[in-house]
Amino acid sequence: VTDEVIPWAAARFPVSPAPWTSAGYSNGAVWAIAAAQRRPGIFTSVAAFSAGVPPQRISRASRGIRHYLAAGTLEPGFRRATSGWAARLERAGMAHAYREWPGGHDPYWWQRELPAALAWLFKEAGDPGRPGEGRTRAA
Repeated sequence: VTDEVIPWAAARFPVSPAPWTSAGYSNGAVWAIAAAQRRPGIFTSVAAFSAGVPPQRISRASRGIRHYLAAGTLEPGFRRATSGWAARLERAGMAHAYREWPGGHDPYWWQRELPAALAWLFKEAGDPGRPGEGRTRAA
């Protein structure tokens, strides 16, 4: 993605080569988190819904990445993993939001949550957010 897709898109469309937001749900959420951990110079924010097995540690280079995380109350394993990543971010003092919806592992909820995630991630550039900002438990 970083070596082929982003350069291809930047050459053909009016987009910047960086920064980008990595986003996904389920396994894609894990990819989004891991991509930002590995390439924080390219991915400066993450929207991850129902992440199954996020990384065990936060990379030192990725300390400035903003995360919007969400999971459903009816998907216990994904909820536990996603909230666990939010707890790691909280302990590290990183800007993040964590939200839960009253549902399961379902595209309906992911699509419903995406506008809120993008609004939070793309709010004024000069306002990086406070650690734990926007932590809510229900939709």
